[in-house]
Amino acid sequence: SASGLGPKDVVIGLHLRYGDKYVMSAMGAGVFKKEDLPMRSRGMDHQIPAKLPAINQLIGALIQDIEQADPSLKVRIFVASDVSQGISAMKTQWGERMLPLKEKVVFHVHEVPQQSGADYLGEEKRKEYAADAVSDWFLLAMSDVLIQPMGSAFSTTAMQLGLQG
Repeated sequence: SASGLGPKDVVIGLHLRYGDKYVMSAMGAGVFKKEDLPMRSRGMDHQIPAKLPAINQLIGALIQDIEQADPSLKVRIFVASDVSQGISAMKTQWGERMLPLKEKVVFHVHEVPQQSGADYLGEEKRKEYAADAVSDWFLLAMSDVLIQPMGSAFSTTAMQLGLQG
């Protein structure tokens, strides 16, 4: 298969939500002041770069525990992130264990027209990227283990779906 997944693979899903400050910056919207962000997003900087060592330590421990318990199993990692920094950091650490990902474009449902232009992506692209987000959400839901280092409705609802069976 394109993913390289086999019947003996265990998938760790990881949602790295960097926060709106990173998203808006990745969109090329410049440096944002707190008041430029949507009200609900002000102050949302999840400090993921500082948390990466602990996240990698947890993943390493899970890999060791799973693969030692059953050497026929292989742990694979799927990362959903709101910016490419998250995926790049995990690729650097975990290489071949990472599931292949489609290149994604950063966008935000709360585009800031005065900063990013009235139509940052265009309607067709927004629909395509929304479908990508749903596929990431579904892959998180179907992961054998889901790591959520910060609060997010995206990964919380994926977890709730995954618990259904």
